[in-house]
Amino acid sequence: MASEPTQLLVPLAETKTLSVTCFNDRAEVTREVTVASSVGAGLFDVVVEGVTPKSDPDSIRVKAADNCCKGVTIVEVASAVTDAKSSCVGPDGVDTKRSELQSLTQRSASIAAELGRAKEARTLIDGYVKACLMPPAVTTGGRAPPPKEDVVELLAFRAEKCAVADADVLRLEVELESSKAAVEAATAALAKLEAAGSKKSTKTSRDVSVLLQLDEAAAKSGDPCVLLLTYMVQGASWSPSYDIRVETASAKSGGELSLSYFGLVVNGSGEGWEGCRLSLSTAQPSKAGMPPAPPRRMLRWQQQKALLGHRGMNSWGGGGGTVHNLTHGQRRRSAAVPMQACMSSNMMLQRSPSCDALELESLGLGGMLDGDDESDAGAEPAVATSTVAEGGGGTASFLIERPVSIEADCKPHKVTIALLAFEPELLYFATPSLEQAFYLQVKAKNSSNFPLLASRKVAVFLDGSFVTTTSLKDVSPTEEFTTFLGADSSLKLVHQQLARERKTAGTFSKTQSTSHRFVTKVHNTKPVAARLTVVEVLPKSTEEKIKVELLSPAAKELRDEGTAGDCVMQNKVTNNVVWQLTLPAGAKKDLSFEYTVTWPSDKELGSYDYQG
Repeated sequence: MASEPTQLLVPLAETKTLSVTCFNDRAEVTREVTVASSVGAGLFDVVVEGVTPKSDPDSIRVKAADNCCKGVTIVEVASAVTDAKSSCVGPDGVDTKRSELQSLTQRSASIAAELGRAKEARTLIDGYVKACLMPPAVTTGGRAPPPKEDVVELLAFRAEKCAVADADVLRLEVELESSKAAVEAATAALAKLEAAGSKKSTKTSRDVSVLLQLDEAAAKSGDPCVLLLTYMVQGASWSPSYDIRVETASAKSGGELSLSYFGLVVNGSGEGWEGCRLSLSTAQPSKAGMPPAPPRRMLRWQQQKALLGHRGMNSWGGGGGTVHNLTHGQRRRSAAVPMQACMSSNMMLQRSPSCDALELESLGLGGMLDGDDESDAGAEPAVATSTVAEGGGGTASFLIERPVSIEADCKPHKVTIALLAFEPELLYFATPSLEQAFYLQVKAKNSSNFPLLASRKVAVFLDGSFVTTTSLKDVSPTEEFTTFLGADSSLKLVHQQLARERKTAGTFSKTQSTSHRFVTKVHNTKPVAARLTVVEVLPKSTEEKIKVELLSPAAKELRDEGTAGDCVMQNKVTNNVVWQLTLPAGAKKDLSFEYTVTWPSDKELGSYDYQG
């Protein structure tokens, strides 16, 4: 009959956290378990106690380390969940509080005894002086009163001694009150501890059992048996964050852009990671390994839904021009952008949001920001504080160079992945009818070998000052990226409506038209020239009877899409008017914009902002 294995208990605290690979929703932990050679040869059940219950039992695996002694055979690996019941308060806490109470009680009794002696001394002083000044009567002849000098001396003696005694009594009374309060507080605290000690709490953990065979060679080698215990834990994650620093007044023509790449690691696994090698992986284990099955998509007749109530759509009365059913915010918006709030449900005008590079991309102007393909050749190299390794499926892992300690406190711990430097292209973007401000947009190529992950935690520092936070999309190495870096107050913009006229024409088929005339005044107060993109929102008709005519800039001033240099174009996708210009330092520029909208008088006009 085979002999029972000898059990060796190894608390988790006695293991070493060797490495941690953190994913977006979990982490893989590798711990080093050491068994001393002094245990001898034979069959052993090595039990690692206290592994977090958030560990995945199917992911547990054990192997011998490279520095493990020879002659080691791992027979079996198993795990089991254990529930350990214990008092909420240990006996040491109750005993400590009980000793504290005893000490306070003795101190209170000592103060009370000293107070009694001080009061008795005060009484004796008064009795002595009284006896000296008023001696008892003598049966024959009486006794003469003491001389005046003796009386003065006795009274001075009494005043001196009583002052000292009174001070001692007052001090001791205060100390006794404080001591009694401390005794009461300690008594109440001891009662709470004793009540809590009677309650039992259950702590759940997982014990990993490794059945290990050590032969005679392993026992005689003197080298320890080193095992590597690896398992996945839930409750851990990491996410990227960035600091983007842009120097617009740099000696370089395009300015300078430095990007600090951070990882925010959250450890809620229940186990602390002390002095481990940390790796941050872009892999997503939570995603399914198989793609969704393509469905059979069927078509059928369906009644077209009315567009009334569409978000962002307003309605106008055809004749009177009164705005109906507008919220306070919509009324403000209709006053700032008249025709954006003046079109009806069946005759909608469209525009595309200009809060990104859509105007430039659809006009074919993206290449104007690209520069020469070799422009990144002179970019400063990345300062890496981690190494990046390519994984399967296009994933990457960032190995942090220095050892890292991360507590299991569910709080974000920041580690530095890399410090990167790029050569940016700077563009200032504005849509005056929506906001009278220029936003700095930066475009650069990721010339490093670090993939940049999407994040909304991007702090922007412009010319040394924190200005805003922004977001960044996924960017692969060698891929170009653009992002906005907040408003730049050194570029002044004033948008004014000069005129708004309404006319009615025709005898039988009456039509009405509204004309709008604006001017945008731009002033560059920066010490360097600035490349500007100004977008004016021109409504786009989806109905034949709604006519939109651009009056200024005139048709002869418009250039073809993709034209380089200073020019004005009309975006065929959004219908908006786009100015591209370079404004020298200190220069000013006025941009004129005018259009008319004509529609049948018996129709109501409405508009909505198309977000596609």
